[in-house]
Amino acid sequence: MVSYYFPPYANVSTVRTFKHCKYLPKFGWNPHVLTVDERYYKGRVLPLPSFELDELMVSRIPYLSSPLNTFFLKVLFPLIVFFYIYKHRKNIDVVYFSGSPFHPFILSAVLDFFLKKPTVLDFRDSWSINHGFDGKGVDGWLGRVKEWVTGKLEKVAIRFASRVVFATSVLQQEYEELYPDYVWKYQTISNGYDPEDFSDIEPICMTDKSTFILAGQFNIYTPTAVSSLMEALRLLPNVHFIYIGNEAECIQSEAENYSVGHLVTTYPYMPYETVLRYVAGANFTILSNGMRNGMGTKIFDYLALNKPVLCFVPKGSVITQQFSELESVLICEPPYSAASIAEKLGELLALKTLKGSNDIVKEFSRVEASGKLANIFDVVDRK
Repeated sequence: MVSYYFPPYANVSTVRTFKHCKYLPKFGWNPHVLTVDERYYKGRVLPLPSFELDELMVSRIPYLSSPLNTFFLKVLFPLIVFFYIYKHRKNIDVVYFSGSPFHPFILSAVLDFFLKKPTVLDFRDSWSINHGFDGKGVDGWLGRVKEWVTGKLEKVAIRFASRVVFATSVLQQEYEELYPDYVWKYQTISNGYDPEDFSDIEPICMTDKSTFILAGQFNIYTPTAVSSLMEALRLLPNVHFIYIGNEAECIQSEAENYSVGHLVTTYPYMPYETVLRYVAGANFTILSNGMRNGMGTKIFDYLALNKPVLCFVPKGSVITQQFSELESVLICEPPYSAASIAEKLGELLALKTLKGSNDIVKEFSRVEASGKLANIFDVVDRK
């Protein structure tokens, strides 16, 4: 399991691979993770989960204490991974690559040619076709050259991969249109929730007011929704908004700019277990995602805790396709305005009971997702 981002890195990008590692043994596969020394994460770390310490085999690329060490690691990461796999080739049946900014996906061709090792590429999000949250193309000749190069490398990677996995159905559809010759390799394995994370949660309640909470990225995805939300809070003075994540200072500053700082509480990135306690103690939840093909993980957490959720998403989002029919999920699409957001928040406040959310979230258990990945490993290993 090759994943640059892995616990103790303090970001949601670690969750998908980490949860697969937790549950793959249930299906006869023993994961061995190759990642990097935590010092490459520049202090953005949290305490290691006990599961990793007790059960999981993890090898970390040593830390190079020198200037530009991260740059050199980015450049050399695929080469280091190849030599590691070559050294341990007798004990490796399948190689799984998790998408990251340092895409070792191109190793699929090398491993196929030299070592005859089956590879599974897991696209947590898009690579060459990722044009940012506004959906526009790249700017400048350098950006266009980079896009052309990554597109070529990506096509080679998919051609030689044994299977290609996508986090959402919309993402898979986009790649089916881009590389239709390899459709037979594609499969969607959605993110989801881990049932064990939701046992014995003690809610943290901030106030007697009706409380909305958003955990994760917000401003980077939908900046106009941030300002419109702050303006909308002026129209709903009896509610309180809680934000938890890496944008805490930005969100609090925006609240002060709109003179609603007393209605907003922000916290920096927290351990996942603590975040769930705050979500459990809130009345309503808010989700932001700027990509049509992006679903993230928070929607599953919110629904697993039976919380109504307001989603700031672009038109045609996979979240809209997947969840908009639920009574507890409201969709708000751009252009965002204080009036439209206040109206949606009012609709959430009017909800008394929820139906159906727990039924649909059962389809997205991390256990089931790992079972699907294990089935793929079984197929490519037999070949």
